[in-house]
Amino acid sequence: MPKTNRTYSFLLFCTMWLLVQCGIGVDKNTLPKTKVKFKDSLRHYFPILQGSELTIPYTFINTGKNPLTIIECQTSCGCTVAEFSTRPIEEGGEGTILLKFNSIKNIGYTEVFTTVIANTEPVGMHTLQFDVNVVPDALYTKDYEELYTIQEEKSKSSAKKLVDGEQQQGYYTDSTAKNYQ
Repeated sequence: MPKTNRTYSFLLFCTMWLLVQCGIGVDKNTLPKTKVKFKDSLRHYFPILQGSELTIPYTFINTGKNPLTIIECQTSCGCTVAEFSTRPIEEGGEGTILLKFNSIKNIGYTEVFTTVIANTEPVGMHTLQFDVNVVPDALYTKDYEELYTIQEEKSKSSAKKLVDGEQQQGYYTDSTAKNYQ
């Protein structure tokens, strides 16, 4: 086989493999319908420190008569990543969707929804939900960017704007006052 044909064959193989691995070739409408039952689809977690990671496994059971295929999991926040297998799960079999929540950019009450798309009936979408309160570390100190931002906000206060007026000198003069020379 000539070298160019091998190259094209290899590229075609890689493209097909990538499409299959990404689930692009899977059409949920052509798969036989089944049913699924999630254990604990709504969860409330205890407070965690900012910067902590939370690993959340959601277990489900195929309660239908046909193989169950999870096609896609879409999280409502970029702080959460979903890991799942695209292999079909036989009747009565169990599977797990693993959510990894990173709290580095969150403070306070955080609620995350994950939409699971599968070959299920009557609706092919299911919602997994969890919430957690992310608290800052008690020893947390502000970095220079946060301190600078606070200082800039203070310097833009309304009192300074009133004092500066249009001259931007940091003071004002009283035109009715007696001038000293």
